[in-house]
Amino acid sequence: MKDVSEEIELLLRIADGDRLAFNLLYKKYLQNLRKFVASISGNTDLADELVQDIFVKIWLNRKNLPLIGSFKPYLYRCARNLLIDYIRKSKTQIRIKEVSKTLEENCSASTDDNLIYSQTLSQLYSGLNLLPEKRKKLLSSK
Repeated sequence: MKDVSEEIELLLRIADGDRLAFNLLYKKYLQNLRKFVASISGNTDLADELVQDIFVKIWLNRKNLPLIGSFKPYLYRCARNLLIDYIRKSKTQIRIKEVSKTLEENCSASTDDNLIYSQTLSQLYSGLNLLPEKRKKLLSSK
């Protein structure tokens, strides 16, 4: 029971903005969470990025930490949800690239078609440019 009460105390301190307490929590869970995310994603760079995102979200929403019954399951659920979101976004980006390629291949030489193609392609790339830099790099390396 001592571990549970210590963790509750740590979460309360973090909720009050204690960065040292947050650092302790971060160090406690970092390596195992990285291994978990990397084992599912198969990509250690992606795991590093997603784990950082998880801890940033925890810090930004630290006021809600005292409401969490058990932190470890909460943390791993956050990781699972973030991975699912990443996979969904990746699939969408792959579809955008496929549509772009199809548009390019099927575009005739007419001026109207070229204009429509250019505008559509511009909109697709504008959407991709809204992604964080690390995600853009991951897409370009695939």
